[in-house]
Amino acid sequence: MEATCDRILRDIGNPVPLDVVALLDSQGLRLQVGGPGFPRNIRGLLHLSNTDAVVAVRDDLPEAAQRFTICHEVGHFALVEHRRVLLRQCSEMDLSPAARGQWERAANFMAASLLFRGALDASIGDYELSMASVSRFADHALAGLEASFRRFVERNPRPVWGVVCGVPVVAARGDAHAEVRYTVRSPAAAWTPCPDAVPADQTRAWARPVQAVFGAQAVAWLSRGATMCDLYSTGRAVFVLVH
Repeated sequence: MEATCDRILRDIGNPVPLDVVALLDSQGLRLQVGGPGFPRNIRGLLHLSNTDAVVAVRDDLPEAAQRFTICHEVGHFALVEHRRVLLRQCSEMDLSPAARGQWERAANFMAASLLFRGALDASIGDYELSMASVSRFADHALAGLEASFRRFVERNPRPVWGVVCGVPVVAARGDAHAEVRYTVRSPAAAWTPCPDAVPADQTRAWARPVQAVFGAQAVAWLSRGATMCDLYSTGRAVFVLVH
């Protein structure tokens, strides 16, 4: 899949940030933004026929979300097996849940590669390890915070972990926590068990030692060389960069 992305990006001159118009043109795809009757429960879709190929996205998405969605649908198109399914008038909804999950993960992988592969990936090691750096990285890519956070962690040459949590919830006694959705790590970071939830805060960004965030499980993180957590809350999610 990365070789396919490399070829596509090379064909359009490896622009940074990614030029989604050039990307669509290179694949012979037409873009449709919103429109009457566009389903509100999905971000985007790819429609193929014998005479037309359209990537459609919701018109109320932020620019960064639109860009990722466009790349996701281009990923479906660029993956030959996905395109064959769609050209046979099949829908991904006809796939089993397991196959559909694999299908979506592949398209997400393609989207991230199209947005970040090349100069942006190569620059990750030049950033300091902080959520402020993740935010700058997202700005350079014109990408969303979650996609940028995952890429920053997964392609980092240093030992670093990422914890993505849901909406902060305030308990009856007044303290807040956020349930962990998933964790990611860099190739240099060993797998480390994570609690089901982490303490949240009323402020937007804050730093804590690993003991304050992971409690009894902090011993495992300390043994891996992790000492600090940079946390950032969007109000809808909490990101924890562990290093």
